[in-house]
Amino acid sequence: MRIAYLILAHRNISQLSTLIDLLTIDTDNFCFIHLDAKISSNRVKDLVANKVTSGKYKIIRHTIDVKWGGFSMIEASLHLIKGALKHKKIDFDYFALLSGMDLPIKDNNYIDKYLISNSGEYYLENFKIPNYDQWSGDGGKNRLEHYWFVDELGIKESTRLVRCQKEMGLKREMPAYVRQFYGGSQWWTISRRCAEFVIDFVNNNMEVYEFFKRCLIPDELFFHTIIMNSRFASRGYNNNLRCIDWASGPEFPKVFDISDFDFLITHAALYARKFDILHDADIMAKIINHIKNRSSE
Repeated sequence: MRIAYLILAHRNISQLSTLIDLLTIDTDNFCFIHLDAKISSNRVKDLVANKVTSGKYKIIRHTIDVKWGGFSMIEASLHLIKGALKHKKIDFDYFALLSGMDLPIKDNNYIDKYLISNSGEYYLENFKIPNYDQWSGDGGKNRLEHYWFVDELGIKESTRLVRCQKEMGLKREMPAYVRQFYGGSQWWTISRRCAEFVIDFVNNNMEVYEFFKRCLIPDELFFHTIIMNSRFASRGYNNNLRCIDWASGPEFPKVFDISDFDFLITHAALYARKFDILHDADIMAKIINHIKNRSSE
């Protein structure tokens, strides 16, 4: 099993280096890293190189200033997929999107066996929009029906502009290809075939690509809608294999601490987010030791 880990990183470089080693040591896995333009520099790249012991990573050339809620998140993710598909030394079986503040909570051998035994083309949380249980208010329609300019204006100014659109009764025309919009968690694992399909679809359907540029939080819409309107829709699992706590707080999602250890290591998920070495280094160290001990059994 060869997994390409696609990592969106924007802070805590020492934590990122630990994640890379944990995912790649004693495996054929490889990490592709997008460093947010806000932190990308030769100094940061040297810091990563000095800390990573496995050497199984590549920082992609395309550097984007990622704005939360904007299409820049999709652009960075697509660059990661393309970089992994073009990698000449390894034909990866799966592509898993993570943030630099994630950790695996299962060892690499367990992850390999899980993906082999289930053979899904995708592991992607997905639900039809509108969904009033998942997204409050209008169930997500607001994200699609109006023109958002988050990357250019930010959330606050873009929200004011959308309010004006509503007052004028202005709604966007939906792209013809999309029979049904889908939403879900940003984080996913997809097969090589599915990844190739997504890139091919984007290259040949620029009107859909352009449509999502003006959506709100498109990272929770884009891949879900493309995959679930394709031949792959019936070939995967409505499960993103991630443990993310949106309920407990005080942060949303919660930043895990040492009190969460037993909960995390007994959870069915393969990965968890999020962790912050500056918030609680002990939980990270304990999970890492747990995984290493399992790997050596």
